Amino acid sequence: MYEINNDAGNAGKYYKLYAQIKDTLLDELKSRALTELQIIHEVESKQQQISFLNKKNELTNARVKQQKMLIYIGIASI
Repeated sequence: MYEINNDAGNAGKYYKLYAQIKDTLLDELKSRALTELQIIHEVESKQQQISFLNKKNELTNARVKQQKMLIYIGIASI
């Protein structure tokens, strides 16, 4: 529009402003996307850790139960 009116100075000024705003918005979008990916990674990592600890806890409980049974058998055989 400014170019049509032979106002190249304003056209250049507003184009630079447009480019700065566009770059700022793109940077913000990239930053948000990166943050979202980091959060997803952290959540998945925590879920894997929870799953591992739950399985470890189940195994520990099974061993304790087995040891109790062996103690009861040992006491009963006396």
